[in-house]
Amino acid sequence: MDSSNTTTALRQLSLLPAILSVVFAVLWWRQRQRGGYAVQALPHD
Repeated sequence: MDSSNTTTALRQLSLLPAILSVVFAVLWWRQRQRGGYAVQALPHD
């Protein structure tokens, strides 16, 4: 196995957690701006 191929693969695989971290950080931030999570009561009969 070529060393440059290993390095390239590792770089590409390390991008996925970084992208997911940014996505979840943005979702968390937007939720906080809207006032956070609000618990809703379930209707019962």
